[in-house]
Amino acid sequence: MRGRSILATTALLFVSSLACGALGDGDAALEKQESFAARTCACADVACIRKVQEAQAKWVSDHGDELVAAGIADSDRLQAALDKTAQCVERISKAQAGEITGGGDPSPGTKQGGGRKKGKGKGKRKKR
Repeated sequence: MRGRSILATTALLFVSSLACGALGDGDAALEKQESFAARTCACADVACIRKVQEAQAKWVSDHGDELVAAGIADSDRLQAALDKTAQCVERISKAQAGEITGGGDPSPGTKQGGGRKKGKGKGKRKKR
């Protein structure tokens, strides 16, 4: 019974804080997350992405209450910013990985894959 009372009190305080603006400015937090998404998408390499992510992590650490308010105020907008960031990270990471390995799909017969191996075992295998 005491656990329910504590939970109810916590929920009431949370809603009251939100109503009074104590959690911070949700709209400003949404704009900040959209800014982080734009900065990430403007990166040319993974090192740049890491710098943006470090700045974002510090901001979230300092302004977590505002991010909670942002999620409550407009969860779709917040999710869109997070999805955009993830898509850009994936695109840039794949592009950089392609540059490191020589780019594109390896052609058959190259060291990077695709070709048949030389040596024993040429031809069909016998079924057992």
